[in-house]
Amino acid sequence: MSGRRRPVSDEGWYNRGMHSWLTLLHVALGAPLIFYLPGYLLERCWLGAAAPLVGLERQVGRIVVSGLLSGWLALLLAEFGIFHLWLLAGLLAVICAVLWRGSRPVAPRHAPRQAQQLGLIAGQSLNMHALRAGWRARLAALRFDHGLVLIALVFALLVARPFEVVRGGLDAGVYANTGVAIARTGGIVQYDPIVAAIGQRAAAGDVFAQQIESNVLGVQSAKRMLATRVRNAGFAINSGELASGRVVPQFFHLWPAWIAIFVALLGPAQGLVATGAAGLLGVVLLGLIARRIAGAAVGLLAAAFLALMTPQVWFSRMTTSEALAQALLLSGLWAFLLFNEASSRRERVWWGALVGAAFGQLALTRIDFFWAVVPTAALLLYVALTRRWHVGHTALALVLGGLLLHTTLHTLLIARAYFFDTAYARLQDFALTIHLSLPFLSPELRERFTNRIGSKYQIWWRLWAELGVLLALALALLALWRRPRPLHAVERWALRHQRWLRGGLVVALAWLAAYAYLIRPEILNREVLSAPLRSDNWLRLQGYVGAPIEVPIAKYCDGDRERSDPTQPCKETEIIALANMVRFGWYLSPLGVLLGVVGGLWLWWRADRRTWLLLTVATCYLIFYIRLLYGTSDQTYIYILRRYVPLGYPAFALGMAVAIGWIAGWGARRRWWRAGLAAGLALSLVLFFVVTGRTVYAHTEYEGALEQIAQLSRLLGAEDVVLVRGGDAGDVAVRNTPDLVATPLTYIYGHHALPVKGRQPARYAAAFADQVTRWRSEGRRVFLLLAASGGDLLFPGYAPRPVTIWTLRLREFQQLEQQKPKLSYVNEVPFQLYELVPAAEVTPALTLGPDDTAAQVAGFYRSELPAPDEPRGAWTDGMAVLRLPVAAQGRLLRLEVSGGSRPAAVAAPRLCVDALAEPIPYPNGDLARLPPEVVGWRELRCVTLERAPTALEVVLPDRAGAGAVLIRLRSDTWVPRLTPPDAGEPPALDGRRLGIRFFGATIIPAGQAGGAP
Repeated sequence: MSGRRRPVSDEGWYNRGMHSWLTLLHVALGAPLIFYLPGYLLERCWLGAAAPLVGLERQVGRIVVSGLLSGWLALLLAEFGIFHLWLLAGLLAVICAVLWRGSRPVAPRHAPRQAQQLGLIAGQSLNMHALRAGWRARLAALRFDHGLVLIALVFALLVARPFEVVRGGLDAGVYANTGVAIARTGGIVQYDPIVAAIGQRAAAGDVFAQQIESNVLGVQSAKRMLATRVRNAGFAINSGELASGRVVPQFFHLWPAWIAIFVALLGPAQGLVATGAAGLLGVVLLGLIARRIAGAAVGLLAAAFLALMTPQVWFSRMTTSEALAQALLLSGLWAFLLFNEASSRRERVWWGALVGAAFGQLALTRIDFFWAVVPTAALLLYVALTRRWHVGHTALALVLGGLLLHTTLHTLLIARAYFFDTAYARLQDFALTIHLSLPFLSPELRERFTNRIGSKYQIWWRLWAELGVLLALALALLALWRRPRPLHAVERWALRHQRWLRGGLVVALAWLAAYAYLIRPEILNREVLSAPLRSDNWLRLQGYVGAPIEVPIAKYCDGDRERSDPTQPCKETEIIALANMVRFGWYLSPLGVLLGVVGGLWLWWRADRRTWLLLTVATCYLIFYIRLLYGTSDQTYIYILRRYVPLGYPAFALGMAVAIGWIAGWGARRRWWRAGLAAGLALSLVLFFVVTGRTVYAHTEYEGALEQIAQLSRLLGAEDVVLVRGGDAGDVAVRNTPDLVATPLTYIYGHHALPVKGRQPARYAAAFADQVTRWRSEGRRVFLLLAASGGDLLFPGYAPRPVTIWTLRLREFQQLEQQKPKLSYVNEVPFQLYELVPAAEVTPALTLGPDDTAAQVAGFYRSELPAPDEPRGAWTDGMAVLRLPVAAQGRLLRLEVSGGSRPAAVAAPRLCVDALAEPIPYPNGDLARLPPEVVGWRELRCVTLERAPTALEVVLPDRAGAGAVLIRLRSDTWVPRLTPPDAGEPPALDGRRLGIRFFGATIIPAGQAGGAP
């Protein structure tokens, strides 16, 4: 399975709009084949007139079947590197033609259901009462269909503008770039000729190539990761595959295959609406599930609640895999309801196969598929042991087993690094899993798995004990299959005591919900409950609707409470997770949480063979993710809530609707006050969802990002190389920011954009110069795309020639860690594009601005315009290093700097200007912070700066024959977030360490001093 890189096609392909003739042709010809005809013809061929569904539900069923087939075929094509829209459409057309020729209406074994409803059974007289009841049922179904279509249209409008999360460094960006790359090149696996050339030279022992490899491709520990190199964030190179240039995107790849389908139909910008299509299907399926469980009114309420929930809207526009996972889960659970209602052999096969296909494709989508697959496998095992197996179970088992086999092959041949790197710790829990993993690991990982201290591999009896347990279990199952009487006895006992068992389960789940929502977060205490309206207590209570939640880190990490393993360091994320259910409930309201829990408990009390799988999977998902430590210390909301989207929020939407239906007494004897109360609760929830979600409805994350990157792409040739570096004063930003641009330039626009990830690339100046020479000899131009502090690259013999300033403007939603976000802002990342040319062709610039990033060696934050009365400038981190050309020696340097806007509690900063002849290559260590005795920093001048910009002049030393001059701006620092604000000012959220503001530098002859202060 592979994907060879196709040549870059005309750029119009990437930017074609929704109204181009090619797009209209794609939609007109491709959409019916992909989304409807296969399901329609399969149903006609297999079920014929005996199809059990009518109305909207029948159409949805056809769409689900078509989607399952089309998505799986697209993934197969992408795995073999031959994906193309017309090839997929051609295969589907052939399948449809075969089905059309083979389709024959299947004679129903019983009288048609509609005729039964109307009382028109042959040989009987017309029953007018049954006729009227049948027409009333039809009218009710029609009203439900119209209501669900209206909800779907509202939701479609909310998600019609997909988020343009094509930037690198985010999971959504990895999915989006992978999907576009599949549409552009045909394959999941990408073969990069630039990477292959570097890898082949490095494997041959070329020291320069080895240095370029570690600086450009990054290094991940071979003792921990199977993917030891990173082409871009989320695009990995497995151990031993560098010389082939084989790059594998992260995650499983059914979702990127779906993105590729939509991109091939609509183009990259509109193609990202694939997420909205999956979310829309999830909303409709939840409505259908709820109707079958509790009636039409509950179905419409559940669909409306889910459609208006902020997380549902957000993640139906953000290109992560949760929307598809939700659609697959709900498709399987909906089919399972019908599977248990089916009576004929054909229906059982149909619905069993559909359950297996949905859950099997979930395994090709997400690594946490086991929460749905394990209960389904347990069901199959149980019916086999109790001799209740029928042909529907056979269909379910075969389809599910076939797709799980496909998942295994996909994992081993393509997603191997993702699986083994993610499951690294769990695979070492058992000796058997270690032995099974060894053939697929690198030599370093095999050594780690087998020889680390405490490895189960080294315990000689452990493997035999585990095999013995498995053998004993297999023998016990065989015995139960031969003699199932013990199971039947347990069944009879459970039936006799089912009220007690159900009651115990309901009480246990109610206690868990109360503990997770009211006790575990530690928001409520005696002081809060005794005086809830006191200002500080009232603010604390508002944590239930989105206010900051006080995390008791000191209580748990400073010894006030025993930890399960005192030898392990206390992790802040473990403490943050204590309030997971509260943050989950931010988007439901306390009323929604209460109703969702009550409705869920009611469903558990009334659970039957149709609903037990839905309730089991939903409960497992919720308990696992509410309890689970997930994310990192940088958990931000709403982004982190995607874990709950596949089934958590749909389950609560269903629970809320069921609770309101129970209150209203639908299906029972009605009371006006109950109906009024239910209507009030439903309206309150709808208002809460709309009012609190309106800012998300109106927001489009990274709107216009594709067009901005396209503008940059037009400046580059197809075979040119772009080195991307910089981003901010910190090492993490310098490492991660380049992927913002390098990833879409590479995988959407087909350029050779390489992010430089090394911490100290200036130590390898000769290697970089040699690599530039090689690329230029191949006829490639070499560009630098540098953000703040990106000038720590050296190319002896070459100089950067400015091309243009390019600013990536990303409209982002707030990313808050401790409270519910509600606002958006524009995040600007300025870059300077340079072309590397021989040094003799460039005249050194004598004036530098805050965006001349080639001169910013270290310590500069990105430039900004903080106030209308201030010029654009860049903050330093207190140890900023500026590179000046050789011509600056012996001249005056005029610095435009200021102390910047500071609270009264922060004193005016003292700035010292130091100078150093640039060492080539750089010494090991942080050059800005190395002491003078190591590198020879020489202090030139120290002054105290005020808020207003000022011109500071210093005389630069003259060192004949030396290289460039490095200037260090050394100053006092402060952190806004940790500093008390002035009276009447809100607390700052800025966590940067700020020094002074830099506006520019000018090199002037010594005789033109301008009266420095």
